[in-house]
Amino acid sequence: MADDGLEWLHGKESASGVSRAIYHLTVAEDVSFRRMRQVLAADTILAVVAASAGVDVKDFAKQWSDSRWRAVAARMLCQYGVLTQRAAAPLLGVRTGAAVCCQLRKLTLLCQTDAVLHRALAGIKKRLDRQQRQQA
Repeated sequence: MADDGLEWLHGKESASGVSRAIYHLTVAEDVSFRRMRQVLAADTILAVVAASAGVDVKDFAKQWSDSRWRAVAARMLCQYGVLTQRAAAPLLGVRTGAAVCCQLRKLTLLCQTDAVLHRALAGIKKRLDRQQRQQA
């Protein structure tokens, strides 16, 4: 066995007469490229989004005609709180994960056209990244 993590199993000759050696990987999977993140509490995430939006955290559960901040909160809960859309739904006052999915889709379209919202979203991400580094 070579020291490169490969173990020779057996040789095999193809139809064209070319010999090919079959090797078996003997080293464990390299996990150095995986990102380990500190999970933030939902209350922390909602507080940061509410402060940026200039609303109270309780306002996320109310029905608005323009629910862009609820959609921002949903995205941050899923990204930084590692919640599923279904788990984020009751925190935001919606009934199903599908409603959260619709809001996230709408947020993606809004960010493409609304530069102010896009900058606000970037600022929220910076604050939440800072919170993660402080917890680590």
